[in-house]
Amino acid sequence: MNIRRICEVVFSCAVLAFCDSPFDLDSARALPLLLQTPQPIVRQQWKAGHLQTLRFQGTRGWSDEELWALLDWSGGREGWWEIDPKGTLGADLRKQIKGSQQAWLRQAPGVTPLLAVFHGNVSATLDIQALPSPVKDPSEALKCLYQGKMNVFSDFYFEDDRVCEPSSLHECHLEHQEDSRITVVAFPRKLNMVLRAPDVEPFPVVSDFATLSEPEQREQVEVYSSYFQHEFGLMVHSFLETTPGLFNWQIWQWFPHKELFISKAEVRALLRSGQRPSRIELFRATCQDGRKLRFWSNGQGTMGMDLN
Repeated sequence: MNIRRICEVVFSCAVLAFCDSPFDLDSARALPLLLQTPQPIVRQQWKAGHLQTLRFQGTRGWSDEELWALLDWSGGREGWWEIDPKGTLGADLRKQIKGSQQAWLRQAPGVTPLLAVFHGNVSATLDIQALPSPVKDPSEALKCLYQGKMNVFSDFYFEDDRVCEPSSLHECHLEHQEDSRITVVAFPRKLNMVLRAPDVEPFPVVSDFATLSEPEQREQVEVYSSYFQHEFGLMVHSFLETTPGLFNWQIWQWFPHKELFISKAEVRALLRSGQRPSRIELFRATCQDGRKLRFWSNGQGTMGMDLN
């Protein structure tokens, strides 16, 4: 059996063991690019009939595309959260990722939690292991770590093609290198980040909401609340994954804070008004130092994060 086929078998086992769902090998149009490297070494660790750890060792460093190819195959890209080693972490998780170049966590209800840890530049090792239980994070208040330093925006370029440091009299304008929809206006202690992804159709207004029956109104409130949660998720991905180090919370730690999210009573009041506001605040928080954080949407594809 050649190495390509070995990797096919290993991956089919990995996905079955890790993802708790069947794997259709025929649906994959190509193996991850990593599997095209010469002589990849694939090691497995099993326990009680379940795959516990899958290790890939390469003779050279891997690109982001190759890393994500492996993560996609072993857990699905949508479920992985990159871990910020400077952010809030429990002692066990911090110990597990110590010394790594990058690390990711995949955790969702009803799915086996996975931890992926990557080491290496000249040579490379990626360990993907099933965790015995979901990660429990220490409870820590939100801290705004941004203090006007531009090194957190390594994936952005300055719009006027010059190095910029914000001052009381001058702000810096940046645009994401790979996604021009994401822009930043940076001040010494303030930030405005915007994601422009205009919808084909504007967010619909329920003009007859007040005339609907109570069950129909509750249904509309649920629909709109889910839509706002989806937009909030887009912003977390777009803003916080591209700029780790702005806050102390890890990516997955933003979602359980339902008390900070727009309430269903607020959604009901919005629908009852029959108007589309120019700005809908979806998430409100106050940092330890008193700065206010707001995630907002205009309901037509433009979303933003303001730190003031």
